[in-house]
Amino acid sequence: MPSKAEIAAKTELSRQTVHKHIKEYSVHPLYLVQLERYRFLTGKVLARVFYFAVNGDLGAAKLYLTAMGCLNNVQPSASTSIQNQNNFIQINNTILSQETIKNLSPEQLQNIESIIKASMPQMEQANN
Repeated sequence: MPSKAEIAAKTELSRQTVHKHIKEYSVHPLYLVQLERYRFLTGKVLARVFYFAVNGDLGAAKLYLTAMGCLNNVQPSASTSIQNQNNFIQINNTILSQETIKNLSPEQLQNIESIIKASMPQMEQANN
C-alpha cells in the first residue's frame, strides 16, 4: 500500500483529502457489503482446514490450532485450560468470547458441546 503522501503526489490531491477519502472508505456501504461476504466465508474456510487437519494434514492442523489460539509458541502448561485467548466466535450478532465461556455453568457448556458435536457430521458432508 503506498503512503498517503505518495497517493497525494500522484493524484495531485492534498494529504488531508487523501486521508479523508481513505477514512470514509472503511465505512462506505459497498466496502461493508464486501467485508461481510468475506466474514461469511471465514467459517467455511476454517471448517475445511479442520477437515484436512483431522485427516492427517499436519500443516492444516497447525494452521487450525493457530487460528483458534491454541498455538502461541509457548510451552504448554500443566493445566489443560487455555490461559490466553485472543479470538472469539460470532454467530449473527452474538459474540462468544473466552470470558463468556468462563461464566457458563457446566450444564450450559455441555449443551453447547452437544450441539456442536451433533452438527459435525453435517459440516463434513457440506465440505465434501
